[in-house]
Amino acid sequence: MRYIDSCNLVQIEKIIAEHGWLGMSVVGPSGNNTFFFVIQHSDLATQLKYFPLLEASVKKGESKLSHLALMKDRILMRQGKNQIYGSQVVFNKAGEQVFYPIKDEKNVNKRKS
Repeated sequence: MRYIDSCNLVQIEKIIAEHGWLGMSVVGPSGNNTFFFVIQHSDLATQLKYFPLLEASVKKGESKLSHLALMKDRILMRQGKNQIYGSQVVFNKAGEQVFYPIKDEKNVNKRKS
């Protein structure tokens, strides 16, 4: 899986270098999802590098706001900070899936609307 992810990342990075973050009007929802998922499953440095491009694409209505929230939470988690939207889960010592700590957890649903 890591090999395939790295191959996908090489291809996506070439496309982004040449054309920027391609939005839904250019590559359709499926293609735009591919951009997001490849970067979302990459390392922290890569996520940090491309997060501003995703953010700009969302502001133009070319990418999904949910993708921005998912990547923001993933970045925060990897930085050891509390997530904002409650999208990331981890396994506890008992092997159960639990939410990674959420900033101001009692108001998380308000931030999702």
